[in-house]
This record gives sequence, C-alpha cells and structure tokens, in this order.
Amino acid sequence: MRDRLRAGLPPSDMDRGAPRGTGLVVGIGAGLLLLLFLFFSSAVQVDATEACAVTRFGDVTTTAGPGLHFRLPFVTRYNCFRTATTYYEVLQTEERSDADYTSGPVDGVTVDGQQLQITFNVRYSVDEERVELIYRDIAKTPEQINERVVKFHTRTISRQVANTKRADEMYLGNLAPISAEMLAAIEPRFTEAGLILEFFELKRPNFSDEYEQAIEARQIAAVLIEQRRQEALVADQEADRQRNLARGDADAAVIRAEGEALSLAARGQAVRENPEILDLERIRALTAANVVYVPSDSVLPVLNIGGGQGLGGTDPAANPSPSPSPSPSPSPTTTPLPSPPPP
Repeated sequence: MRDRLRAGLPPSDMDRGAPRGTGLVVGIGAGLLLLLFLFFSSAVQVDATEACAVTRFGDVTTTAGPGLHFRLPFVTRYNCFRTATTYYEVLQTEERSDADYTSGPVDGVTVDGQQLQITFNVRYSVDEERVELIYRDIAKTPEQINERVVKFHTRTISRQVANTKRADEMYLGNLAPISAEMLAAIEPRFTEAGLILEFFELKRPNFSDEYEQAIEARQIAAVLIEQRRQEALVADQEADRQRNLARGDADAAVIRAEGEALSLAARGQAVRENPEILDLERIRALTAANVVYVPSDSVLPVLNIGGGQGLGGTDPAANPSPSPSPSPSPSPTTTPLPSPPPP
C-alpha cells in the first residue's frame, strides 16, 4: 500500500541514500550568510576626508569622524560630507575646468554703466566640527552645500562689489585689492554656514568688444605719450649735460684768470718789497739772450754771440762786406746800463 501511495512521487533523501548531516550544513551556511549580511549592513566605513552626521529615525544624534562604525540596520544612518578642499570655479562658457563644481559667468554692471562678466575661483572645505549644524539646518548633501551656500554667496557678493567699481579699474587696474574685498565680504557667510573659505581669486572680467577696443586704443595713445615724454626727458638731460660742460669750461677760464691775476699781484708785491728782483731778472734775461754790449762812442750793432749771425739775422761769412777802417777813438768807455724804471 505504501509503495502504491509513493508511486509517481520523487524519491526522498532516505530513498536516495543521502547522508543525515546535509540539513545541518545547509542551516549553518544560511546562518553565516545572515551574519555576514547583518555585519555589512551595520558596519560603516568613514573615509579620512569625511565627517558624518549620524541620524536615528531622521533625527541627528551625533557626528562621526574617520574610521569603522557600527549602526542598527534600517534605523541609524550616516550622512557624510567631504572635509577635504573642494573647488568651485566660475568660468566662461567655452572654458574647461577640473574643478569639483563649475558654473557660467556672473553678469554685472560697473558704477559708470559698463556691462561686464565676472569669473573667479573658490576653494573651501566643510568644518567637521559643524557637520551636525550643516545637516540639520543647511544642506543634506555636498551638492546642496555648493548650491545653497558657495554658489549663492560668491555670485551675489562678487556682483555687488563689481557694481561699486569703475570699468577701467576692473579692466586695467590691480585686481588683488578687489579680490581681497570680495573675500572679506564672503568669508563671514561661509563661517556662518559651517564652511571654511580657503581661497578666492577674481579673474579679469570680460567687457563688450567696443569697450575693450576703446580701452586698447587709449592704452596705445598712453604708451605713445609716455614714449614722447621719455624722449623729451632724455633731450633735457642732454641739454643739462651740455650746459654743465660749458659752465665748467667758463668756470675753468675764470679760475685760470683769477690765478694769473693773483700771480701778477704776488709778483708785483714781491718787486715792491724787494727792488733788487728787477736787477736779477735783467741779468737773467741778458744771460739767456747771449748779448754783448761793445763800448764805443758811435752806434754799433749788437752782436748775437750765441746765434752766429749778424744784424738782420744773416751770416757775415755768407755775405762778406768790407769792414770800415777803424778811426781813432778816445779811450774806451763803458756804456752804462739803463736804470730800471721805478716800480
């Protein structure tokens, strides 16, 4: 009867001769799988560049830093934010960037009515000690942080600051002070939202083509004016140099004249104080000229003993002439030297 009832049914483990411990092995395997599932669903690994807000049934209970943490599956959740530096860049449409978040340029207008497009770079990070505040009051994800805090405040404040500047100041001026002014206005907003503003840099704004062409033309004119000014300055310097040289020559002539006058004055003073100087000078001059006075009652030529030539600069040997016969003369007398003029 039992065989008839079992007819047509698949054979049981007993009928196939299966070992009795098979069911136990299957149960142990299922238990291990369940334990592994519970472990991986309850374990949370927080990276070194993250900080998490821990919630239970939606309410923030605590925060968790880097490391391995355990939670109650389906009850506790870890909502993590990046604490490493995040890059946000505002750039022109045709530009490319490796920043974490990007957006298009900010439209603005200067105080003198010129339209412009503003671009800049921002670096920021999440304050890990304020992750609970960020998750509860501001944003639930890093994307929401960038959209609600970073993008909103940087674009709004940069436009407001640009509205207080002149166009030439934004286009030609030093942008570092303007960047510093924007950073000082943005930083308190970041701090209030639990973010750390690490860097802000304003890039050169873009203006309309007409304005940029006008600015370039004005720059060229300014360069030419400066070139002409430098040329005039060089010419003035050369003229000053020439005047100084002429003044130096005139001063030298005056100094020489003054020196000669002082020399003459000193010589006259010496002669007045020592009249015998004139006798010494006369003797020195006669000695240097090699002149001999021949005593005679008649007028005789003065013979130049040293030159070897007669009167008129001719050589007597070259043009011999009959010498006159001597006439009787009285006893020789010495022609007295003329007395020096009174000083």
